[in-house]
Amino acid sequence: KTKLISAGLYKKFNEKQVLSSKFWLTLIVAFASFLIFVFSKNPPAIWQLAGGVALTFFFPNLDLSSKIKNRQQDIRLALPYVIDLLTLSTEAGLDFLGSIGKVVGKCPPSALIDEMSELLKDIQLGKTRSEALKDFANRINIPETTSLVALLVSSDKMGASIGTVLRAQSSTMRIERLMKAEKLGAQASQKILFPLVIFIMPAVMLIIFGPMIISLVGG
Repeated sequence: KTKLISAGLYKKFNEKQVLSSKFWLTLIVAFASFLIFVFSKNPPAIWQLAGGVALTFFFPNLDLSSKIKNRQQDIRLALPYVIDLLTLSTEAGLDFLGSIGKVVGKCPPSALIDEMSELLKDIQLGKTRSEALKDFANRINIPETTSLVALLVSSDKMGASIGTVLRAQSSTMRIERLMKAEKLGAQASQKILFPLVIFIMPAVMLIIFGPMIISLVGG
């Protein structure tokens, strides 16, 4: 259930539907593999059939994890921009609830806007701001929103300015994103080293030393 919520799919499927679909689909594939193995003149190897059954069972989990990762990455990229809009709205005189409503109404649809819309609905339906924010962080389940919600909840209890907290958090997120981009760039240079040595260096060496070797052999 938690994974379906994080992937933004819980409105379409619940955990019982997913588990039952996995069970019946795996059972059908296993039965079909058994029939192929028994009645086919040239059946595939048993490990191939078993691998197909195992893939059928585990593929939904892998696909769900991939969807969660992609959605969290989209939210992570959009978060500083949305926080800036919230900051401008609160500093312009709107309260926190009004700022969320303004951002949800003006921004194009995205995973983060969908979650903020759910946050707004939770507050309008009677949840306290702290409860709605914590549910918001639990649904997204990334460190950035967890730390943001913790700061907002504590500032709400202490009576601090939410606009100041949002602006500071936005700056922190941008710095973290820049550091992460630099880290990924450094990792990319390391990853390209292996194909460089394997594929490019032999060609360079051949171009440099090839004529010398040919002249020596010919001489």
